Amino acid sequence: MKGWNPRQETFEGAKGAFSGAVKSSLLLTQGGFGCLAFNGLPARFTVEFTGKALRHLEGFRKFDRNIILDGIKAQLPFEPLRETRNRKPLRPNPLADWELRIREHRVFYDVDEHAARVRIVAVGYKEHNKLFIGEEEFEL
Repeated sequence: MKGWNPRQETFEGAKGAFSGAVKSSLLLTQGGFGCLAFNGLPARFTVEFTGKALRHLEGFRKFDRNIILDGIKAQLPFEPLRETRNRKPLRPNPLADWELRIREHRVFYDVDEHAARVRIVAVGYKEHNKLFIGEEEFEL
């Protein structure tokens, strides 16, 4: 199964910055995480990256990439539709329905409740009041 391998600290099946050519999507599942979340709940949603989101991740330093992936693993497989201080629904826009804030980084995602799937469509960062995705300024 392709996904997160905690022993290798990499994504299996990916290339480039992760270990070999970027796949169009990688899955993070409960089995991939190998256990339960910090709150003890089993993962209910599968987390999937689009090819663009993976390319966005490759643009970050390894240190930042690990922070982003840890935040995704801790929050999105369990309650992606619950609004919190770091997760919020966005106004209608062409990018995504939800935003996850991890320090200065932003993860944009959509949720399909019926398929129990979270689809990450973009990863960026904020500098003051400007959002950058893939080194380009983006407005929501």
